[in-house]
Parts: sequence; structure tokens; C-alpha cells
Amino acid sequence: MAAPRPRLAPARDSLAPSAAAVKASASPTAAEAPANAVPVAPRTSCFPAMVSPRLTRSSCTPEMEEGRHLFDVNRYGLLKDLGVRQFVNSGTFDVGGYGWSIRFYPAGSEAASAGQHHVSVYLELMTPNAEVRALFDLKLMDQSSGRWHSLFGDGGDRLMRHARFSTFPTNKLPPHHPPRCWGVPSWKASSLETSVYIHNGSLTIRCDLSVIKPPQTSETKQLPRIEAPPPGPGMSKDFSKLLEDKDGKAVTVHVGGEAFHAHWAVLAARSPVLRKKLLDTATTDETTPPSPVQITLDEDMEPAVFKAMLHFMYTDELPPDAQGHHDDDTAELARRLFVAAEGCGIERLKRLCESLLYSNLSKRTLMATMEFAERHRCDRLRAACVQFHAARHPPGPVVCDFFKRGPMSASAGDSESCNCKRLKTTQEGPGDSKAC
Repeated sequence: MAAPRPRLAPARDSLAPSAAAVKASASPTAAEAPANAVPVAPRTSCFPAMVSPRLTRSSCTPEMEEGRHLFDVNRYGLLKDLGVRQFVNSGTFDVGGYGWSIRFYPAGSEAASAGQHHVSVYLELMTPNAEVRALFDLKLMDQSSGRWHSLFGDGGDRLMRHARFSTFPTNKLPPHHPPRCWGVPSWKASSLETSVYIHNGSLTIRCDLSVIKPPQTSETKQLPRIEAPPPGPGMSKDFSKLLEDKDGKAVTVHVGGEAFHAHWAVLAARSPVLRKKLLDTATTDETTPPSPVQITLDEDMEPAVFKAMLHFMYTDELPPDAQGHHDDDTAELARRLFVAAEGCGIERLKRLCESLLYSNLSKRTLMATMEFAERHRCDRLRAACVQFHAARHPPGPVVCDFFKRGPMSASAGDSESCNCKRLKTTQEGPGDSKAC
């Protein structure tokens, strides 16, 4: 007779919840459940919808209104001795809703040093009590070629100047600038009189003007968005199809005379025990999936149980025939699947099997479930069985006597050791096999 296997207790922090946690996990309460079974709410998932952030947009666009005015100064020879600070104005022209005028000083807007004769040209805002920003340029026409040259530069075309015009009394202007005016305070008259700008005693001044209006902000617009669908059962279905597909499966698992084909990566990712077994069998290193390999599991593992466990490893769900059924076959499958999951180190499957056993609790199955919970150190299931019995009966000898014994000794579990062998026994020495 084989020597009794030593008992390996699972980690207490994963299997022994507090009393409050046990009460919270029992839903509905045992007192409200039918006598023959305890319904358990189906497993659901709650994922927040992945919604793209709400995106709105608006814009601010300064608008400009452009205009151009030509001011012909005839008989210039009669105006050049008009005197300092004396000027002539062009007619008022409208640009951007404001009145404007070109102011020309034939003898300059300020006195010059002896022997220095100059002219001044300005753009004047005529609208009273107004303030406006504008881009402008003042130019003279070359009478021989028809080209225009800016008075701000050396005769070549340059960018327009920016200025803030105001007709309020508090407006501050640079020195030598008349009120409400911006322009060229000094331009050599000798350059004007002996140049190509005067023809038959006449010259032409051009003003290019762009009035900057207050910026207009558009209405806020809702831009379209695409909401990502919440996570659904798509991955589970895809892996279920992967399980059914025969292509790409590099592992053959022999269980009880039957062969199951699976993917190396799935087995290694879901079960640390199977991963070690695969790596021990394979000839390659851990960094690359091995060539097709074959492994054989314990004789105690039944094909139907391994098939159910393989379904879970691919889909993270119990097989359809084990969900929502309350019968002896389902309870038996849950017990055997729990042992297999414990042997393969699949903790979540163990918890699902505990839940399935609890959902199948009845007066007829209570003692068998209590014995299973005690044997496998399922403290959560054990506490649930006590509550189930206490909700229906006053304290009696059946439950009290069973749990007064406390945790089962190693000898008490020897009769069941053959049913809970770990799958790792093939990797351990003959004397190192462990019970559940």
C-alpha cells in the first residue's frame, strides 16, 4: 500500500476570508433560498465604456478691410513755400467704417536746421472719438516708370506699418507727429524736387490702408466623435474558436487514453504547472516556443475533467454544460475540476468550482460538500455550508459534530488522497508527491 501523501495547505490569504467577507459573498442569503438549492447570481462583467473625450472647437479671426487712396498734389512749386507746420489735406475717404485723410506738409511739420528743407506726409484719422488699429503705407509714384516707392524706406517696397490711431485727447503720439496722425515726419525735399516723382509740377501720393476690425469669435461647435465599444465577449468567442481550430496547435496532451491538442502559449500562460512541464519536455530555451511536444498527465485525471479545464484556459469560463445546472453530475464535475485546477495551479478556476458547489447545495448534498470543503481546506465553502445548515435547522449534532473535529488530520485524508493527486507528481521524485 502506498505511503500516505503529505497534505499541502493552500495559501491562507487566498482561501480564508473574514467572516464579513463570507457573509457578503453569500447572495441571496441561505434563509431566503429554496430548500433544495441555493441560487447564485450569474457571473456578469462591468466595464466602463471607452468614450472618446468630448471635443468642441471655436475660432477667433481678426477681420480687415482694405482700401487705397490717390492724392494728386498739383502745382507743387506754389506750395513748397507755404511755411512750416502748414499742410494740405486730401479729401476724406472711408475704409473700415472710419474716415481718413492724407495730410501733406510741403515745408515740413516741424522746423528743420538751417539749409535743411524737408517735407512731411501723414495719414490722419478723421472720425471723432474713435480708436482703431491699422496697417498702412505711404508711397510716391515714379512719374517716368509708374512704379511706387514707399516713403518709409529708401525707395523700395517695404512691408506696411502698424499703428494705433485715436482721436481721443489722451492719445499719445511720437514726437513731431500732429494729433490723430501717423506717417513720415521728415523726407528730404531736395530728393523730391530733383527726382522723377514730380512731372509738370505735380506729384501723386498713394496711401495703402488695411483697417483691423475687432476680432469675431465663432460659435462653439460640437465636433463628431467615435465612441469605442465597451469590452465584450469577443475575446472569449475568439479563443473558443481557437480551441476548436486544429491549426497551429503544437502540444498534444494525453489524458486517460485520449489526446487533446492545444497551443503551447495558452497552456504556459494559464497554468504554471503545465508551463514547467512543457519547458522540461521541450528542447528549446524559454525565450522561444518549442517544437511540437507531447505530455502525459496523471492517470487520475479524467478526459472529461481535462476537457472542461482546457475550455476554461481558453475562454476563462466554465463549460456551458456546467453553468446554471443543479444536479449531482454538475456537483461531481465541480469537485473533480477543483482538484484538477489545484493540481495545475489555476486559482480562478478553483474559485469558480467553489461557487458552483455552493450553488448546488441542498439538504441531500450538504454533508458531501462539507466533507469536500474540509478535505481541501476550502474555508469559504466550509463557512457557507455552516450558514446554509444554520439557516434551516437549529444547531444539531450533524454539523456540530463534524466541525468540532477541526481541520482534518493527515491520516483522515488518506482515504481521499488518490482523488486529489497533483499533476506535478510526474515532475517530482517518487517520494515527493503532494496531496491537495
